[in-house]
Amino acid sequence: MAVMKLSIGVKISIGYGLVLVSLLLIGVVSFHNLKQLNSDSEWVEHTALVLQKMESLSAHLTEAESSQRGFLLTRLPGLLNRFDELSPFVLDDLQQIRTLTKDNASQQANLDDLEPVLAERMELLQRVLHIFQAKGKIGLDEVALFAKGQQDMEFCRLTIQKMEAQESRLLADRKERATSAQSLTGLTITWGTLAAFLIVALASWIIVRGISSSLRTLTNAATKIGAGDYSKRADVIARDEIGQLATVFNQMADQVEQRQDQLAKQEWLKGNLAHFNSLFQGKRSLQEVCQTLVSQLAAILDTRRASLYLAQSVPGTSGGKPQFALRWQAGFAVPEERRAIRPGEGLLGQCFLEKKPFFIDDVPRDYFTIGSTLGEALPRSLVLLPILFEDKAKGVLELAFFRELTELQKNFLVQLLNGFGLVLSAIEANLRTEELLTQAEILSSNLQTQQEELRQTNEELQQTNEELGQANTELEERTRRLDEQRVEMERKNREIEEAQQALEEKAGQLAQTSKYKSEFLANMSHELRTPLNSLLILSNILVENSERNLSEKQIQYAETIRGAGNDLLQLINDILDLAKIESGTVGIEIGDLVYVDLAHSIERAFRPMAEAKKLDFTIDLDPNLPDSLRTDVRRVHQVVKNLLSNAFKFTEQGVVHLKVGIAPNGEIAFSVKDSGIGISEEKQQIIFEAFQQAESGTARRYGGTGLGLSISREIARLLGGSLRVSSTLGQGSTFILTLPATLAAASDAAAPSPQRPASAWEPKPRIGHGHAPAASAQPQELASESGGVEDDRANISPEDLVLLVVEDDANFAGLMADFAHGKGFKVVITRQAGSVPLLAERFKPAAITLDLGLPDREGWVVLDQLKHSAATRHIPVHIMSVREERERGLKLGAVSYLKKPVTKEQIDGMLGQVKEFAARSVKNLLIVEDDERQRKSLIELIGNGDVVTTAVGTGLAALAAIEEKHYDCIILDLGLPDIGGLDLIRRIKDHPGGENLPIIIYTGRSLTEAEERDLKQFSEAIIIKNVKSPERLLDETALFLHRVQSKLPERKRQAIELARQEDSILAEQAVLIVDDDPRNIFSITAGLEQYRMQVLYANNGREGIEMVEKHPEIRAVLMDIMMPEMDGFEAMRRIRANPKYHDLPILAITAKAMKGDREKCLDAGASDYVTKPVDMEQLRSLLRVWLYK
Repeated sequence: MAVMKLSIGVKISIGYGLVLVSLLLIGVVSFHNLKQLNSDSEWVEHTALVLQKMESLSAHLTEAESSQRGFLLTRLPGLLNRFDELSPFVLDDLQQIRTLTKDNASQQANLDDLEPVLAERMELLQRVLHIFQAKGKIGLDEVALFAKGQQDMEFCRLTIQKMEAQESRLLADRKERATSAQSLTGLTITWGTLAAFLIVALASWIIVRGISSSLRTLTNAATKIGAGDYSKRADVIARDEIGQLATVFNQMADQVEQRQDQLAKQEWLKGNLAHFNSLFQGKRSLQEVCQTLVSQLAAILDTRRASLYLAQSVPGTSGGKPQFALRWQAGFAVPEERRAIRPGEGLLGQCFLEKKPFFIDDVPRDYFTIGSTLGEALPRSLVLLPILFEDKAKGVLELAFFRELTELQKNFLVQLLNGFGLVLSAIEANLRTEELLTQAEILSSNLQTQQEELRQTNEELQQTNEELGQANTELEERTRRLDEQRVEMERKNREIEEAQQALEEKAGQLAQTSKYKSEFLANMSHELRTPLNSLLILSNILVENSERNLSEKQIQYAETIRGAGNDLLQLINDILDLAKIESGTVGIEIGDLVYVDLAHSIERAFRPMAEAKKLDFTIDLDPNLPDSLRTDVRRVHQVVKNLLSNAFKFTEQGVVHLKVGIAPNGEIAFSVKDSGIGISEEKQQIIFEAFQQAESGTARRYGGTGLGLSISREIARLLGGSLRVSSTLGQGSTFILTLPATLAAASDAAAPSPQRPASAWEPKPRIGHGHAPAASAQPQELASESGGVEDDRANISPEDLVLLVVEDDANFAGLMADFAHGKGFKVVITRQAGSVPLLAERFKPAAITLDLGLPDREGWVVLDQLKHSAATRHIPVHIMSVREERERGLKLGAVSYLKKPVTKEQIDGMLGQVKEFAARSVKNLLIVEDDERQRKSLIELIGNGDVVTTAVGTGLAALAAIEEKHYDCIILDLGLPDIGGLDLIRRIKDHPGGENLPIIIYTGRSLTEAEERDLKQFSEAIIIKNVKSPERLLDETALFLHRVQSKLPERKRQAIELARQEDSILAEQAVLIVDDDPRNIFSITAGLEQYRMQVLYANNGREGIEMVEKHPEIRAVLMDIMMPEMDGFEAMRRIRANPKYHDLPILAITAKAMKGDREKCLDAGASDYVTKPVDMEQLRSLLRVWLYK
């Protein structure tokens, strides 16, 4: 047929020309229909939006009217606020409807009728509210306004309904048009598609007949390529379009073959790199890992010769820099050759200097040969590759080949050597650590050996002198012999001097090793505490769940994270504690260990654990024991509690028994016996070694580090005693701690060995300045902190009236104890600020006397911690200080403020007030409020049975009430009808006993700056009435009435906690965090932002100084110590050098546990000192104290 003679292009053109014409017609018709459908859909959506806005207008108008009526009936402020919120929404809805219907003249006319009536209706509602708020009721004149409002409201409803009906009709019409357009479009597309399909089928049938044979050839070729034969090509002889297609197909096949080749190369590269990585893992020897490298390269790259040189330092310097030599480390098929090459010497030395690879393909014929027993051959190429780590050359690898390397192989070698530098660095670091530890042991052993040699030399010298004495009787006969002996003696003296010099050098090396160990432990502490800081802060935030967006399960996860972090922190402290004891630098704090006190402490600590595990737990004190033991109280508590913890951990059923008695040799014996799993005889010695446990292996049942018993044994030795064990496997164990009757008898035993040089490192104190008490610290460990003044803590019973005296002056503390005893108080004395919260929780004193100038921390911090703890905030605090800051003390929650020197009458009066306050279980509250409903609501808010509330409506009634009865707190509204609020406050303060009476201002009107300044002079708190004011009022009254928070109903406790989250002192204050660790910045920022603080940050000291100068709004700085570029010490000095920042609070924060850090920080200009992990509650207290205005 004639059509078969046409070219494929013409055939396709004719066939698809018909298709395109058909599709064009279908497309034009479909486009027109779709455009109409889209237009109809938009009008439908527009009409629906208009109806939605009309419904919104009607709903807002109805709700606004309901809110106004509800307020008139109930006077609830929330309904009035809701009316104020809805008023603008009504007018806004009206304007949106006008905009949406601007194309509809009928609706615009309806809006013109509706708008003035609607505005009049809203104005009438507002006018009635103003009249009601002014008069407090609705008169006859306002009734007419209600009638008018009803008419307006009815008109508005009818008009809106009319407009909605019109829009509904429009909506129905437009939906009908849209449906018709959609149906027409579907028919057009359906029949048009069917016609196009028939045309395509006919054209395809014609074209296939003309090109089927050529396509079959292409198909066969494609099938073979798909099966993996990438070398197959389509052999098509025709020159028409099929031939062109075959050409393109062959080009595509070439590209596929190239791509497969590239993928194979990449797979080879990655696979070999991964192979070497697996080989290097676990290797600890440089020789082994280097030999592994060259051997494997020989197998993979067909290397014929390989040499690996590593850089090693040599004596001497060049230009102030250390000298290096490249020494042969490993090789493959390498004859004996030079083992050391200097940098820059030859190609290998030059490669080391330039730190770049050399690829030499044209090796000279006389360069060298590679041979075997059968013959020799010349290499074709030579490769030299530097081994780099952090841009420093660590060695050079030289390879020889009988062929030239491909680019893939060169790239593989470069990548491999880059990773090999990291492997070498890791191995060298491990070897260096092991070398330092081994060297320290060797030096110690050599030192003892040399001392023994020196002693022998001295004995020999003494023997020589005796021989000389004998020779004096034979002087003439033995002159020659005497001269020889003199020469021998001089030689020995020189040997002694040389030995002494060597001994001094070894001692210096040992001291240097000890310094390295100390620095390592300090840096380890810093590096571990830094991420721990973030972990503990963020886990605490999650556990607190202030956003209330976590489930109970998620909170449990967070508690698990926090517990694990605390366990890790305890492990760090244990390691540092053990290192300190081993270094001989631990100090002893001698005090009186009261056995009864010890028993009470153990009982409280372990009784819950015994009940939980259903164990029989008993404590037995020998009646022949003295009252106390002179020893280190804290260390003894630590050892006994560790032994009991182990006993409970390894005992599943049976008994745990603690017995304290007198051993046969007169020493004091602490025996801990259990019926647990016991310890085999062969394991009874290793359990006292560090990191050793009786149970080991991967399947051990009981956790732990194995440090507890090691530390306990060292502490026992330090105290002049011993720790031993007797046990039978499966039957239980008995640990016995024996201590001398007095620590003085053990001073020699406790003294550190002179052969152990003192380390510069010391573990961080558990309680002290800048650090909150550790979680494991118990109150009884504070028994020796009374400053040498005897107190009553050893014989306090639950019914006793206790006074806690916080005072660093021992004389004044003793005087206070005498006065308190005369009034019937038991007295507990401490001079440490860090001990106060623990002592307050333990002894639950009736009152606390607080000195502000304490040795370890400002008294303000103690007061803030007490008043922000639910367990202690109800305890009255009486400040006694030489400072003139009475107003600040009373505002922060103190009951009274006595300025030193105080008189006996003042102390007697204060103690009498404490006794009277403790005797009254019910407190008296006076509410002065002119609104009767407000008075009733306040009584309901605060009352709980422990408060008797008197409510009056005028100032005169308030003064009369004060004359009749003593009140513990007053809530005062300023808007009284007879007396101004400020005048009434002055008259109350002038009243006898009114000077210390707390007054809380609770008002609904805004105050000017002058009014607020005057009121702050006489009142303890100012609360402006708003949505959150009831919670804050409840919190403030609980503080000044000293109510026990745990005894309040759950609803009120939650309200107090909610109010305490709003910290007015910290809110909106700008604080700068200077830290190089983004984890610390993130975690501390998250904690501070909970208090609505504005947080800025800088990454080092220099940036911190710039931020302080750039942002004058910064009120406090949190300064890390260890930072790059400029550390915290230098940054604080430079900030303090500017007089403008003399009073800027700077809190130093560091994770290092070095002795003297606190003094260094304060000397550098820090206002206070905090250690990591940061306790956010402690940091909050410090910020509150330093940011107080």
